[in-house]
Amino acid sequence: MPILKHLKRNWATKEFGGSFTVGVIPTLRDNFSYLIHDRTSGAFAVVDLNTDLDPVLRYIQAEKCPPGASKAWAVGTILTTHKHWDHAGGNAQGVRLRGGAEGGGKAAALPVIVGGARENVPGATKTVREGDSFALGGLRVEVLDVPCHTTGHVAYKVFNPARLEDGIALFTGDTMFIAGIGAFFEGTAQDMCAAMAKIYQLNASVGYEMDAKTFIFPGHEYTVGFMKFSEANFPLRDHADYHFIRDQLESYQKAVEHGVPTVPSSLSDEKRQNLFLRVVEDEFRHVMKRESEVKLMDYLYNICD
Repeated sequence: MPILKHLKRNWATKEFGGSFTVGVIPTLRDNFSYLIHDRTSGAFAVVDLNTDLDPVLRYIQAEKCPPGASKAWAVGTILTTHKHWDHAGGNAQGVRLRGGAEGGGKAAALPVIVGGARENVPGATKTVREGDSFALGGLRVEVLDVPCHTTGHVAYKVFNPARLEDGIALFTGDTMFIAGIGAFFEGTAQDMCAAMAKIYQLNASVGYEMDAKTFIFPGHEYTVGFMKFSEANFPLRDHADYHFIRDQLESYQKAVEHGVPTVPSSLSDEKRQNLFLRVVEDEFRHVMKRESEVKLMDYLYNICD
C-alpha cells in the first residue's frame, strides 16, 4: 500500500467498557503503536514499540496523567507481533517507558518484552506460541500463531475474562489490516488462509455475536487503499455489502483527511469489507468463481498493488 502523504495524524482512545482502554498512537510515517491500560489494576502494556517512542510518551503524559492526577506510571509489558524494525525497533529503549515510576535512568528495569517463539524478536524476554495465555493485570492475553508475513508472527487477543461483554481487542500487526492483509514475505497463500481462518473463527466458542464487540488493531494506516481495492473487486454491485463498502470508504477517507485514525474496525465489519478475510466463506468463493481458499487468496493477493 502507498505510504501516507505528510498529513497530521492524531491519536485516539478506544474504550472497552469499564475494563480497559486502547490508545491508538500514530508513529513513524504510517505505523501504529498501542497502549493498553487495564482499569482494574492500572497495568500498562505497549503493542509494537518502534524507534518513534516520543508519541507514546506524549500520549501517556496527556491521556493517563492529566493535571492533578498522580504522575506515577510504568509500562510493565511490551507485546511485539513480529521482528521488523518498525514494530520492534524500540524494544531496547523500553526503559524509557518506566520513567514515571522510577524516574527513568540506569536503575529502571526494562519491561517484559513478549514475542513469538519462532520469531527472534529483538530484546524478547518472554517467548510465546499458539495457545499460550497470561495475565496483564486483570486482563487476559491469548496468543495466536499467524505466520506468513514473517515465520513467527503472532497476534494478541486481549480481554477481561470477568467482563467479556466489554469487548475484545485483537492486535494483528502486519498479518491483517483493515480491509487487507500483509505481504507474504516468509509465507504462502496457504499460510495466510490459515491465519484468516483463525481470525474469522475467533469467537466460535463464545458466539459470533461477539464479533461486533471484537476490534482489530493492525500495524499500519493502510485502510483507504485496501478499501478502494474492496470497492473495485467486490463483484455484486447490487449487494448490501457493496454499498456498505462504499459508505465505509467515504467515512475512512474523511477520517484520514482530518488526521483521525481509521482503526479499530470491528470483526463484524471486516467480515463484510475485507475480501481476504472472506476467502474462508464458501458463498464468497462461489461468487468469486474460485473453488479453493488458496486459489482465491493467491488471486486477490496478485491483483492487489
